[in-house]
Amino acid sequence: MPTSAELRNNYQRFTRNYLTDLAIRIEDPSESDEVFLRSYKRLTSLNSWQEFVVKRKASDEAYAFFIEAHNDAVSSHVLARIGSWRAALQSLRSCLENVFFCEYYKDHPVELRLWCDGKHRITFSEMVAYFKVHPDFFSLPAQFVDFSQIQREYSTLSRAVHASARSFRMTASDTKTIIWEKDAAKLNMWDSRQREVIMLLNYFLLTSYRTEVNGARLPGLRKAIGYSLDNEDHRTRVKEILGVNIL
Repeated sequence: MPTSAELRNNYQRFTRNYLTDLAIRIEDPSESDEVFLRSYKRLTSLNSWQEFVVKRKASDEAYAFFIEAHNDAVSSHVLARIGSWRAALQSLRSCLENVFFCEYYKDHPVELRLWCDGKHRITFSEMVAYFKVHPDFFSLPAQFVDFSQIQREYSTLSRAVHASARSFRMTASDTKTIIWEKDAAKLNMWDSRQREVIMLLNYFLLTSYRTEVNGARLPGLRKAIGYSLDNEDHRTRVKEILGVNIL
C-alpha cells in the first residue's frame, strides 16, 4: 500500500504530466482547424436563438436550461478540440436534452415549479412523445421535424455516455488511462454527430418559433441558422413549409 508521501508524489507527477500535455495540445496548430471552424459556425445558431428569441419567450427557470444547452455545445467543441472524444459526445447529448427541457418546461410551468423542488422528472422519450402531438408540430408535413431521427441520435449519444460500443471507448483493455488522443476517425465521428444534432435542433426551434423569424424578422438569427442548414434543399424546405427565409 503506497504511503501518504508516495501518493502525494504520484499526484504531483500525474498533475504535471497532464497539464504539460494539455498545454502542448492547446498550442499545437491543428490540421483539423477547418473542421472546428465549421463547428464553431454551427454553434452561433444556438447562441443566436438564446439571445434573440428564447430569452424573451421562456421564464427565467426554463431559459436556464437553454443557457446550459449552449454551454454543453461549447464544451463539446472544446473537448473535441483536445481529443476527449467520449466526453465531447456526452456534452452533445446534454445539449440535446437541455434544449428539450427548456421547451417542455416553458410549456409546463407547474411541472417546472415541481422540478425546482425536486419533485418532477421526465425522460427524453416522454418529451419527444409530447412534441410529436403538439399542434405546432403535428400540423406539419411528416418528417419535417424528424422525431425518429432525433431519438436515434439521442440513442447513439447515449451509447457514447455509457461506452456501450467499442467505437466510443477511449481505452482498450491493455492500455493505460487515456484522457485525450489524436484520432482522425473519432474526429470525423464527433463532427458528424455535432452537425446532425445542431441541424435537428434548428429544425425543432424553427418550428417552435416560426412566427418570430418569418418575413424580414431577425436577419442575424436567420443568417446564423444558415451555417447549420447549409444547403439549398434545407433552405427551400424551410421556406416552403414554414415561410422562413434562411440567409
